[in-house]
This record gives sequence, structure tokens and C-alpha cells, in this order.
Amino acid sequence: PPRSTLDRSSAASDVYKRQAKKRIEKLESENKAQSKKIEKLMEQFVTNHPLFSEMKLVRTLTKIIPESHALFLGNSLPVREVDFYGSGNGSEVKVGLNRGASGIDGLVASSVGYSKGLNQPLTLLLGDLSLLHDLNSLKLISESPKPIVLIVLNNHGGGIFSFLPVSEHKDIFETYFSTPHSLEFKDAAKMFKLPYFHPESPEEFESIYLKKASANKSCIIEVITLKEDNIRVQKEWTEFLHQNR
Repeated sequence: PPRSTLDRSSAASDVYKRQAKKRIEKLESENKAQSKKIEKLMEQFVTNHPLFSEMKLVRTLTKIIPESHALFLGNSLPVREVDFYGSGNGSEVKVGLNRGASGIDGLVASSVGYSKGLNQPLTLLLGDLSLLHDLNSLKLISESPKPIVLIVLNNHGGGIFSFLPVSEHKDIFETYFSTPHSLEFKDAAKMFKLPYFHPESPEEFESIYLKKASANKSCIIEVITLKEDNIRVQKEWTEFLHQNR
């Protein structure tokens, strides 16, 4: 083609690129502003909510985790709760998780390997069924060269399924999806000679976690929650967000 045609084509391309860049910059600016607003609203909601929920624990943990720690997240609810409720104002830490088929097998062992590979202390946030599936790997935690703080969110079953439509089918839900149990982990900690803590308030959790995260010994922190409370708090947060956006 003639040179003048090529010049016009090149100029048009440059104009398009500049316009596209401006649109992208505008969208990024709007997204950042919206993110800041949601962050502020969530902080307000969580601070004022009286319940020591999984939302509040995750929010607290992501604000106070030390820079020296890595974070390993269990599948099912923990990874989603950190994604939904985690604070953007905490330390920047390395985060690991097993996605793949998103199963709950071997997560404790994986976290120990992640800590060893990074050669640094680690906080492991895990659900109760995940811990039950890999209970023998508490031996690895007790022998880990770097301390691991295992935080287990115990809602006595498969809490994630309570968020799904199948939860309305009462005749099958509890037996085949929720798989409820009455187990707690104090005796498991004792068996593997791991210090055990059971905080019952956000303030108690924060105090215990910060103290143990700076210690040179692994431990288990078990927080008991109710599946029903997690559903209720999520619904209240969604309503609050819609009302204030």
C-alpha cells in the first residue's frame, strides 16, 4: 500500500491505543475507589458486629499476621473466607494453598512442606474436616523446624455446604452433605504434644495468636463456630453492603 495509507493506519492505531489506555486507567481508578469503599464498609460492619464469627476471625488474622510468617489456607471455606473478608491493610505475606481438585486431603502435610521450602514460620488456617482427614500429619507439625500456628475453624461439619441450595433439602442435607460431628481437637493436640488454645472472643484470639506467632514452638488454636451463625452473618453483611453502596 502507499506510504500515506500506512501512515494513516499507524496514526489511527496510535489513537486507538491511547484511548484504550485511558479507558483502562479510568476503570482501574474506579475499581480502586470501590475497593477502598468496600474495605471501609467491611471494617465498620465487622467491628460493630457482636458475634465472634469466622468472618471476624479471618478479618482479624489478615490484619495482624506477622511479616515473618507465611500463610497456608485450607480448601473449602478458609480460602474463600480470606478472599471475601480478608483485610487489605495487613502485612504482605507469602500465601500457599492446594487447589487442583480442591480436595481436603493432606493439607496439614502440605503446609509443613511449604514452611520448610520457604524456611520460615507459618500460620495454617484450616477447617475441622480437613484436619480430621490429615490428623496424623500433626506429627509433622510437632517436628517442623520452623514453628507452625495451626488455626482450626471448627463448625462441626462441612460448613461450606450450608451456603448452597442443597441445604434446603433437610431430608438428605445433614447426613450426606453437612456430615456433622461433635469432635474437638484438644486431645489430638495432647497426643502430639502440641500446646492447645481455645479462645472465645476476638480479643482473646488476637492476644493468643500474636504471642504464639512470635514464639519458637508450634501450637493449635481451635475456634468453635456455628454453621448457622456463618450463614446469618454473611446475609447481614450482604444487606449492609447493598444499603450503603
